Amino acid sequence: MKKTLILAAVLLVGCAVGASAQMIENFDSYTAPGSNGDVLFHQPSFSGSTAGQLDANGPNDSVVVSDQAASGPNSLKVAFKWTDTGSWLRLTTYNVSSTPNPAIDYSLGLEFKILYTSGDPLGIAIGSRDNGTTAAIGQNGGASGEIEWIGATGGTSAAGPTCVNTISAAPGWQTITIWIPSQPVAGFTGNGKLDKARGTVEHLAFVRTGSAGPYEFYLDDVKMVPEPGSLLALASGLAGFAGLARRRRA
Repeated sequence: MKKTLILAAVLLVGCAVGASAQMIENFDSYTAPGSNGDVLFHQPSFSGSTAGQLDANGPNDSVVVSDQAASGPNSLKVAFKWTDTGSWLRLTTYNVSSTPNPAIDYSLGLEFKILYTSGDPLGIAIGSRDNGTTAAIGQNGGASGEIEWIGATGGTSAAGPTCVNTISAAPGWQTITIWIPSQPVAGFTGNGKLDKARGTVEHLAFVRTGSAGPYEFYLDDVKMVPEPGSLLALASGLAGFAGLARRRRA
């Protein structure tokens, strides 16, 4: 029985490790200010899908900075402006210098902190390469594979995804969590389904709902997180194991 209890403890601890948040990028290991478009996301004008929708005379920033941070010393400042007819931004990770094409697990949620203090609401969706990568979460999952929009009910390459999630301006840092298993999926270049268990973050899609801008926000602590209910179940399992151990000793 003692061996059984030890094995159960090992399994529960292993589950705890697997169920914990897994950081993709917190921007803290870089010198600030950094070069434009070097870490996780290229500058807004990089993607050919949406560069023509952005005002060439507006801001064009995706830069590690130290003037704002949700935790640690740094965050990523993103700034852009749409043209009068622009509708969406594809903020892509495609083969960027640091943290390119980060691998994600579709059974988890994508979470990040955002400081967005002024502006109209922005629709948001994840553009994911559904390529079944075996890379560890946050590592380079490759730049091949069809792209699906997670958190969208439809969309076009001209107008962007029809988002079910929005981000509204607020005075302080907000935590945004896109729980992937519960999100609708629409095709960008793919078939509108997640056929694999894992993929990559190819881009974050930001969709205009109001004025052309300019828009400015800061991103920090991009990570994958388990469903809160799974952590509660894990905690209950650990508590039950502890109780069983106490009863056995008695």
